[in-house]
Amino acid sequence: MLTFRRHLIALAVLCALGMVAYSGTLHNGFVWDDNFQLVRNPYMHADQPWKPLLQGDAWSYLRGGQAQLSNYYRPLQFVSYRLVAQAAGMQPGAFHAVSVAFNILASFAAYLLLARLTGSFGIGLAGAVLFAVHPEHSEAVAWIAALPELGCALCFFLAFWLFLRARSVDVARFPAQPAKGKKKNLPTPPDAGRSVWLTAGSALLLLVALFWKEMALTFPVVVGVYALLFSQRRAWRERMRESFLAMLPYWGTIAVYLAVRIAVLGYFSKTQHPWPLTPLQFGLSTIELLCKYWLKLFVPLGLNAFHTFTPAMGIFEARALASLAWLGALVAIVLYGARRAPVVSFGFAWVLVTLAPVLNIRGVGENVFAERYLYIPSLGLCLAVAWLAAEALRRVPPRAARVTAVAALALVATLAVAHTRARVNDWKDDATLYARSVVSSPQSGLMHSSLAQVLRDRGDFAGAEREYQIALQTTQNAPRADDTQIANAYVGLAGVYTQRGQYDRALDALDRAGRTKVDLPAAHSARAIVLLYMGRVEEARALLEESHRYFPNDEIVLNALGVIALGRKDYDQAISYFKQTIGIAPGEPDGYNNLGRSYGEAGRWNDAVTPLQRAVELAPNNAMFRSNLGTALANVKRYNEARTEFEAALRLDPHYEPAAASLERLRRLSAQP
Repeated sequence: MLTFRRHLIALAVLCALGMVAYSGTLHNGFVWDDNFQLVRNPYMHADQPWKPLLQGDAWSYLRGGQAQLSNYYRPLQFVSYRLVAQAAGMQPGAFHAVSVAFNILASFAAYLLLARLTGSFGIGLAGAVLFAVHPEHSEAVAWIAALPELGCALCFFLAFWLFLRARSVDVARFPAQPAKGKKKNLPTPPDAGRSVWLTAGSALLLLVALFWKEMALTFPVVVGVYALLFSQRRAWRERMRESFLAMLPYWGTIAVYLAVRIAVLGYFSKTQHPWPLTPLQFGLSTIELLCKYWLKLFVPLGLNAFHTFTPAMGIFEARALASLAWLGALVAIVLYGARRAPVVSFGFAWVLVTLAPVLNIRGVGENVFAERYLYIPSLGLCLAVAWLAAEALRRVPPRAARVTAVAALALVATLAVAHTRARVNDWKDDATLYARSVVSSPQSGLMHSSLAQVLRDRGDFAGAEREYQIALQTTQNAPRADDTQIANAYVGLAGVYTQRGQYDRALDALDRAGRTKVDLPAAHSARAIVLLYMGRVEEARALLEESHRYFPNDEIVLNALGVIALGRKDYDQAISYFKQTIGIAPGEPDGYNNLGRSYGEAGRWNDAVTPLQRAVELAPNNAMFRSNLGTALANVKRYNEARTEFEAALRLDPHYEPAAASLERLRRLSAQP
């Protein structure tokens, strides 16, 4: 019996498990795409309009709100980010708390769905517990950028729950056959009017799910499979008709979504990563990818932020044959269980159908195989496992069955929570994530380049150069050489050489990047920075202005343009560029330092103090920043504070001449009457 009290018990259990498993994320920072889509997204600030969040894809902010950069139209993701940012500021803990809350709500929605589907509180709760603690979900919950998985799942599950409530679902009830001498208690079918409203609510929730993530496009097919398997009609023709009618309202919702999507993006889908494969190779690779996902569901070990994927090249490869055999077994299980165990068949079909959108290796992102994509599909496996376990325990005396079920579920949950908590630590920060990813996926050029960027930002140029060289070697030697990754590694090397003052080597690396990938914007802006260091200001400005037209929200380009404007003593223009820079990258000290310099050279020393103080807060070990702050403080007659900054600068770099000269002038000044 599904009572309100049991629902509260389920909610309490799932809340406790969700918090215990993922409380560690609250201390993690921003990682990977978080630093771009969230931290450096200008539309996250309260003074920016909301409209661009609704009218562009996930990367449109890079081009000032223009769409057509990716297949990811997810407006609710960015609206949610904006709401959290305005409520709590750019505090990573607040965003992680939202992800943890969404995971708990999605787990409870999973419980409602499974309990309604099976008519069993025990199966519903067991399946939801397996879902809540599955280690495969750690990426979706621990990574802020994976919020669309959680939001889509919550709405997807609730939409299906309302669909079930709008129908009579007695065929799916557990146990499948009533005990002898007992009548089976069937639910009362909803009246026609209530059924219409429930279906309308379900369709509306589907629309919301679609604006979270495209995976919800599979919802009508899931509904059709359910209606086909659990129809009370015997003839398959009648079942097919009932299945078609059940899907109709949801295809209408899909049509509305597609109209909005195409109006915004200008297309339904585009090729993001062309793979030079024959149709046979593409099909074999898709099947192998599907089997890899199934294996991860069953055995959630070797979790990793970036799994390298090598396409299948021939049908007689061992992995291709194994994948075909596994796919055949899955189809056989679904067909065999259609009448004998429809719940198991439906669970397996759920996994197969909901995985379909991410099997298109040409349409997904750089990471072809991603653990977060299993968040929604995993519910099907949790349903099948919980139902099979309950069916097995029916042969055990009731009291022993309850004890066994509770003990087994507690053991599985404990092991899963321990595994999840350990995995959450991998997402602590960029350095930790990339360092562990290159160990797990040494053939990933992207992860080596990402780790190199972290080392370069820390000033470890030797380590950065080593990782960029590894990225080049692994990518060039891969079965499918990714020109973009090769070019990006060359651009990264150019950055290392530039910071070492090796400008000729930097330009040579950029030439190699240009020959590998002609239309790489990062290579043009990197070349401009090198030319700027070399004193070739006009050439640099032309390249930077071109890059700025293409990527108006690139903080590196804006900062460089500001430096050029400052050199021309165009202080108003320089201040404007630097304000935009810190608006996009509020955690980077260079923008604040340059803004303070601009105010100072314009004679606005009072305005210069605050941004220079912020630069020192962000980079307390930078002698130049402390010296610049000391100069500003001295000019507003805060001499004691100025002396403190100059002395701190000299402790950091005893040979920093500007700080030494300023301190000496300050001493002479203080010696005067």
